[in-house]
Amino acid sequence: MRASVERLGLVPVDPDFVQMVALELPQCDPDELWRRLSEEHRIEAPCWTWNDRPLLRISVAAYNDEGDLRRLEAALESLL
Repeated sequence: MRASVERLGLVPVDPDFVQMVALELPQCDPDELWRRLSEEHRIEAPCWTWNDRPLLRISVAAYNDEGDLRRLEAALESLL
């Protein structure tokens, strides 16, 4: 997960994350991003605003693999 985060240039809210992380996004409409990730890419990754900061939550489970992270990375590159 760290490599994908670094490639996208996103900043973890907590840099010591392991399984779940909130990433600060560039200025965007988080509700629209969440909708498009779900509808266009079939990716469930909640997006919201907290303290005027758009955030994305990534949660990795045992059934996720590197391919899932690559799909999310590609989707974020196309949408942001």
